[in-house]
Amino acid sequence: MRINNQFAISLIAWPILFAIGCAQQHSPGVSPSADANGYHLEERVNLHPLETTRTATTTFSEKGWDGTSIVVLLDTSASMFGSSLTLAQHEVRSLIFELPPTNAFNVVFFADRTPFFLGESQSLLASPENKKRAYEELEKCAVRGIGLLAPALEAVFRNVPRPDQVYLVTDGDIDDLEDVDAALLQLDPQKKVEFQIIQVVGDQTNRADLQKLKQISGSTKGNFKRVSASDLAK
Repeated sequence: MRINNQFAISLIAWPILFAIGCAQQHSPGVSPSADANGYHLEERVNLHPLETTRTATTTFSEKGWDGTSIVVLLDTSASMFGSSLTLAQHEVRSLIFELPPTNAFNVVFFADRTPFFLGESQSLLASPENKKRAYEELEKCAVRGIGLLAPALEAVFRNVPRPDQVYLVTDGDIDDLEDVDAALLQLDPQKKVEFQIIQVVGDQTNRADLQKLKQISGSTKGNFKRVSASDLAK
């Protein structure tokens, strides 16, 4: 009895094709179902869960956040007019640029009014989109009034999440500096938050209390440094 060649080949090939089809249906990385983090497997190829093309509203609370939270306190009082503000903008921009995407950050602009938050009272992930937004706000900020730090600190400690580090960028001419110790004692009695203080030295003369600034940073295991235009020229 003769069997058609094409029919014979199909009898042999059909089990093989069926097996391949089953293997593809159960192969990891192909299934369209989402994983525990809410990302489809195809979306995770060579991609950290936080490194997505999300907008500047992405906050620390997105799934997968595991980094450090910092808040930058930028003095925008009238004494910062001119080169002091330019230096401060440079320092803040450099700081944000260096942040890895697993970190969360916020920028608080303070003077004599209600402090302005970049991310309201909730930190943003250090994504390229959020960094760009921060750079844009830095370029737009203007100086005004006197420098009141204590109300800004109260706002910072309401930030979500509570910051691990606070970077205070100022010329040091802060009008309520004597009230800062009491404010910090109430807000952070165990001194868990490090204060990194950057004093910018511009063309304007001011009444900066360097000893007080160094005391604040030292008591919180932070650092103090001064930056002038000559430092940037190096």
